[in-house]
Amino acid sequence: MSYGTSIGVKLGLNVRLAPLIAFLAVACDCGNAPLATLERASGDVERDYAASVEDWEAADSGATFRLGDGLRTSSEASARLRLVDGTNLDLEEETVIRFRLDGDEEQGQLEVVSGEIVVESEGALDIAVSMGAIRIERGSRARVRADQSLEVLVGQAIIERGGERRVVGEGNRQPLVGPTLAPLEPLEPLPSPPLAPVELDDEEDAGTDDEDAGEEDAGDEDAGEESAPTGPAAPRPVALGPATADLALANGSNLVIHAPSVPVRVAVDASACQGNAVLKAGRRRSRSEDPEVRLSLPSGSHRWELLCDDSSIASGRVRVLRDAGRRRMPRVPPRTVIDVDGRPYRVVYQNQLPEVTIRWPGAPGSGPYSLTAQRGGRSVEREAAQPRFSFRSGQLRDGTHTIRVQAASGERSPATRLMIRFDNAAPTASVTAPENGAFGPGAAVEVAGTAAPGWSVRIGGQALELDDQFRFTTQAAAPAGRDSLVIRLTHPSRGTHIYLRRTS
Repeated sequence: MSYGTSIGVKLGLNVRLAPLIAFLAVACDCGNAPLATLERASGDVERDYAASVEDWEAADSGATFRLGDGLRTSSEASARLRLVDGTNLDLEEETVIRFRLDGDEEQGQLEVVSGEIVVESEGALDIAVSMGAIRIERGSRARVRADQSLEVLVGQAIIERGGERRVVGEGNRQPLVGPTLAPLEPLEPLPSPPLAPVELDDEEDAGTDDEDAGEEDAGDEDAGEESAPTGPAAPRPVALGPATADLALANGSNLVIHAPSVPVRVAVDASACQGNAVLKAGRRRSRSEDPEVRLSLPSGSHRWELLCDDSSIASGRVRVLRDAGRRRMPRVPPRTVIDVDGRPYRVVYQNQLPEVTIRWPGAPGSGPYSLTAQRGGRSVEREAAQPRFSFRSGQLRDGTHTIRVQAASGERSPATRLMIRFDNAAPTASVTAPENGAFGPGAAVEVAGTAAPGWSVRIGGQALELDDQFRFTTQAAAPAGRDSLVIRLTHPSRGTHIYLRRTS
């Protein structure tokens, strides 16, 4: 018998776990105001509403969620929600969640009906459970499963019970509750530092963000123990990296890589190093016996650095997304409704700026009403007979807008901030050919797909022409010395996205 997991949403960071259902607190003493915003959706992501439960429809970035609403991801899909207090929730594939109201506590709950989510808080997150107390440390990430378990992916969590303090390090899984209250299970000993870079499988590294792992800290593994060995630590051996790579990274590059599977194997030219060359990203390190160094990177954001005799000679950033590149380009802009109630709002869009409706619930007096939206030194002004204003896509630009509405009587709404930003994880292309793994190194293959407006497409040194529907098609040769065909998309202000198609 399985038990779903619920996360109670109450505007503070008090989190509690009930005997049979887990609750992570985040705030909801706010009427029916939005509790969360969908910041990113990859693959088939759907939502429903409290008034029409199980009537699922496509969910776009920027969508907001209130009590009773639900969100689900299908196979090979994922999504990110940002709660009103800043906590990020990443939904893995085949996951269903729903915002509910706890009548006894009069607070919101985010129920994990099935699947799993990854929780990342901007501050330390406290969880009170029947077996004690858990603190997920600042900058850490933890996976909460519907089968009621907690797994620390990055950083650490601390469990306190009966005066005992114990550290749960990265990679440790702790059951939370079961059909009956069980005693605290002994935690497995924390693993010793790895001697070589570890390639995790897709399930283990999904949603992992190595950028948050930070630099190596020899004391992390011993945190919370009564005593720790003293003296200088022995140097860690650095193992050879992968024998081949999907693509090469250039010094100073900042890329988003869409890969049909992870990890992604990257290479950096180390021919300028006459000494010992080591490529590192977070805690991952590798060396090589030839002029380039290769390293496997899981899903997440990484800052990489090439060291030559411990001196940095090249660096860059890369974000790896498990994305097959099959998702259709959005044909309509996202739509959102915000209330001028003094709360901050964030709208994330993909390829087209959002359509925004601004309203003033309970506005005093009668019209006309005037609206002012200020962004930097510029402002947009509107007047309407009713306290409701609609903006078409593009009429409110990127950035933070401070919005006020004033009634004819002179009364003013609270100043409300609206942040509009581009989702850098949004799909910039839909690649229809070639099929992943359907061609060999050096083979001639057909490349076809559709790019988002404003993006240019290149394969190797070849720039591809786009038709009036932004489609591209060409014949290209798969690289003989790499594991993937690289389709590069660039935008003058959005950066560079790479789509991979792996050789057989």
